[in-house]
Amino acid sequence: MSQAGDGRDREAFLELLVLHEAQLLGFLCAIVPGFQDAEDLFQQTVLTMWQKFGDFEPGSSFVGWGCQIARYKAMNHLRAKRVPSLDTETIEMLATTQQDEDPESRIERRRALAACLAKLREADAAIVTAAYSDGISVKDIADRLGRSAGGVANSLARIRASLYQCIHSTLAQGGHVS
Repeated sequence: MSQAGDGRDREAFLELLVLHEAQLLGFLCAIVPGFQDAEDLFQQTVLTMWQKFGDFEPGSSFVGWGCQIARYKAMNHLRAKRVPSLDTETIEMLATTQQDEDPESRIERRRALAACLAKLREADAAIVTAAYSDGISVKDIADRLGRSAGGVANSLARIRASLYQCIHSTLAQGGHVS
């Protein structure tokens, strides 16, 4: 493939990015506490993807390639902030899920997520809302709750794992929400 500055490469990159940006951002949201951090990492990931687009092999999975770059960005970010993260196996599973998912599956997953969020305890739902909808940092959530940032980060990791299990179970039942 030619250098990233080529007009055709630019068009191909943008076309693939527009098609798959929700999957890449969703992957980051799943492994990083705080929507703002996920958005920042998404921007860094896109920049790196563009810089390395000449290395991308046409016909291979754009999402899989992007998730690997995003994973490294996220892990470095979490390590630098000393925030507990999901284990490597879970992160790899999330990346694989993102790359294999078609738009209809994403809709089913969103429905399952909504149903699983509704099942959360009120305190857990408040933490998730603050972190992902309101974009509040883990430290600010901890300050609001009078807890340590590590404790809130651990809670978010536990809640995400619980949501993942619930979504997986819901989808395994044919997407029927109970």
